[in-house]
Amino acid sequence: MAPSTLPVEIIDNIVGKLAQGPRTSYIRDLLSCCMTSRVFVQPSQPRIFRYVTLLSPPVARISRSNLVVHAQTYRTFDRTLHFVGIVAANPRLGEYVEDLTYELASVPHYSLEKDRQERDRVLEAMDLLPNITAFTLGVHNAEEDSSLALAISMTDLRTEHAVLSLIRRAKVRTVSLRFISDFDIDFLSAVMSAVGHLSLCRCSLAGMGSDDEEGIDGALELYRPRACALPERLHLRSLVCDADSLERCINVYLGLEAERTRSASTPGSLNQPREAGPFHW
Repeated sequence: MAPSTLPVEIIDNIVGKLAQGPRTSYIRDLLSCCMTSRVFVQPSQPRIFRYVTLLSPPVARISRSNLVVHAQTYRTFDRTLHFVGIVAANPRLGEYVEDLTYELASVPHYSLEKDRQERDRVLEAMDLLPNITAFTLGVHNAEEDSSLALAISMTDLRTEHAVLSLIRRAKVRTVSLRFISDFDIDFLSAVMSAVGHLSLCRCSLAGMGSDDEEGIDGALELYRPRACALPERLHLRSLVCDADSLERCINVYLGLEAERTRSASTPGSLNQPREAGPFHW
């Protein structure tokens, strides 16, 4: 029996059975089905595009020691640009993406116009993904070394604004930050006030790097003038973090919140205590 004569329910059941197990394996199987017959294209597309990983433009220096790794990174970025082109040509496919990972390939210092244009192409593609429910911001190949020294500074405002715009969408419920350093307290508070579930791994606020000697007291001094600007309400319900992120991110935030609460309890203060739902550690 030709695939074109099969009932829609059977075709969808076949695709559903194939879309199980490791993603790299079932993606190949689904693509093979799509090449066999067009009847498999429509039911396969939601499974193929459900999980997407995008890479920022790699701008790191090339040396003999990292030549192979750098070549692999560029091949991965080529796949990112391929996806960007697909979604730009057919925005309907972007509606299938539910879980998005954006990996920084290198420190985002885009001094060349070509690098900035490629960065903007990738970030603008995120606006074509309206149904994201889970978002991860991380570092490419960071799993190979869990040291904090591998963390990348979030110093590019264009990237930060694009990420916050994505996170503030109503459908984004879960956010993971992995190996991201030197981001501002405003970035952290914006994320904590927008999502229900937050996971942090090897993250640090600006002023709380691994070489910073002043520690939490120095960070509190840095951010104290903005304590009153912390969000009035948090939607956060669960928080998962490692010891580094607890020390270099969450404890600073809680320290500022404690100062805000003391200020709010002072007679004559115009500040009111922040409303917050309970979160689970």
